Amino acid sequence: MKKKSQMAIGGKIKKPKTKEEKQLAKQMKALQEQIKKQTKKQQDDCPHLLASNPLSDFPDMFQRASIAWHRFNDGVIRGVCQNCTRVFVPEDKDYEYWRKHHTMNRLSEAASTSEFKEGELNKIDPPVGLDALPDEEIFKLFNDLVEAKKLGKRLAAVQKMDSGKD
Repeated sequence: MKKKSQMAIGGKIKKPKTKEEKQLAKQMKALQEQIKKQTKKQQDDCPHLLASNPLSDFPDMFQRASIAWHRFNDGVIRGVCQNCTRVFVPEDKDYEYWRKHHTMNRLSEAASTSEFKEGELNKIDPPVGLDALPDEEIFKLFNDLVEAKKLGKRLAAVQKMDSGKD
């Protein structure tokens, strides 16, 4: 049985022999602990919202979550924050809060050997927003929007002409 004091060097497990190797093993362990603490602090401080990364120019105006959700083959849905890499599991106290929070990502599914009938996935996780509408309805809404924009431009042009006559 291998002892904890053994180090991996060049892919081989080697027991530290020299004073320098022992010091290096101690420093590596301290560094790993420091990284673990920093990661935990970053995850605790992360708001888990889109564009909340310090490198972002401005926050997401809709306050959407930055969590990507995935249903695994075991049926459990887990999420990963795209800012701090925190993994959300059903046992977490705030899991339900974040699971219900709006996000830019759709739920992804694991490859499965079982076959789904048409529309069966929608019963598991029903679509929302435009995803809930048939394509024909989306096209109709889009065309209505285009027409409204054209009418708005015409109205603005007429109003500009009328204001120029005074």
